[in-house]
Amino acid sequence: MSVRSDSEQDNLCGDISSVDAHAKLIEDICGQLGPIHCLVNNAGVTSMVRGDLLDVTVESFDRCVGTNLRGTFFLTQAVARSMLTADASGNQSLYRSIVTITSVNAEVLGLNRADYCITKAALSMASKLFAAKLASSRIHVFELRPGIIRTDMTAPAQEKYDRYIDEGGIPLGHWGDPAMSQSVWPRSLAACFRLQRARC
Repeated sequence: MSVRSDSEQDNLCGDISSVDAHAKLIEDICGQLGPIHCLVNNAGVTSMVRGDLLDVTVESFDRCVGTNLRGTFFLTQAVARSMLTADASGNQSLYRSIVTITSVNAEVLGLNRADYCITKAALSMASKLFAAKLASSRIHVFELRPGIIRTDMTAPAQEKYDRYIDEGGIPLGHWGDPAMSQSVWPRSLAACFRLQRARC
């Protein structure tokens, strides 16, 4: 987990699926750096084994749910409470946001990793619910749905995705590159946030 302030960045190790540890984590962050203004949920795991829906194991299902859905939902809940408490007067002037990385599989079927798809679809709905709940408090909630991104998670299916891209399945005609996202997304998000802030 990376924690950034205007002048520093710290890396804190933790397991998002350990819900009981969330309160202490948030307490430590706020104690060291002040109130949280932005949460980016990007923790995620995929199926332990890609395969048939009828062969999904309890272990794989629980692992996906624990990290992708349960852990992310309750961390977001805890951070949202922290944001609201920090602005009990309702006079918060700083822009606050929650960004959750789900997946194109929130909607597109991934027949060989059902447990992953189920958690991403549920997390997509959770994002909408948090957006509705927090809008009146001027906490902006966003969901990003990456497609085919070249990561360790997609490596086992590289041949399949290469073929899909070659056959025209992706309009841009290439894999998503994490290096590109690190340089382009922050600027795009920053521009979006500045625009939103101007409208507040």
